[in-house]
Amino acid sequence: PIVRSMIADMGYKVVDCEGFEADDLLGTLAHACDLNGDSYNYDAMYIPRDEKEIRFASADDAARYWAFAKNDPYLSKHKGQYAEAYSIYSPWVHRLDFRFAHDFKVKIAGTTNALQLNFDVKNILNMFNSSWGVSKQMNPDLNSGRLLDISRIDSDGVPVFTTNKAVSGNTQTWTRVRNVGQCWYAQIGLKYMFN
Repeated sequence: PIVRSMIADMGYKVVDCEGFEADDLLGTLAHACDLNGDSYNYDAMYIPRDEKEIRFASADDAARYWAFAKNDPYLSKHKGQYAEAYSIYSPWVHRLDFRFAHDFKVKIAGTTNALQLNFDVKNILNMFNSSWGVSKQMNPDLNSGRLLDISRIDSDGVPVFTTNKAVSGNTQTWTRVRNVGQCWYAQIGLKYMFN
């Protein structure tokens, strides 16, 4: 009670719900909301364990979120925890480049110089399989990982969430980056080196 009155005196809104700790409410997945009053619309992400820890605006919002969370490797393994910092960044990419260079000695007017012939293949693994060596990015439909948005705060102070329309059990977290820099390519070079 003393802490509540101190917080209210400082001008902060008190949000509570029976059976939940403050960090359970303040750290819930958010899209464009600022539950903790820090002026940032990207609050820490708490991954709810089950339906008792979060309220959805509709049964459809709940079904789509839980189907996505079940299929997403990170969300399904970290229920009841806060998402780690940088946990939703692109997966590791294995790329292999190949280079062959040979120097030929060239003697001109009593001076020995070198003529180098080189051959490079960048992202050589992609030559054998079009999905190898290709970076992945978060699915643009997921709005940078902001899966949920606040619909309203109920009269008992509990936030009610809607789920991003793109989120469903079939939504892929990562999509392949499609651009020329992801493909393999080869180049031949010739370099003359003076002594």
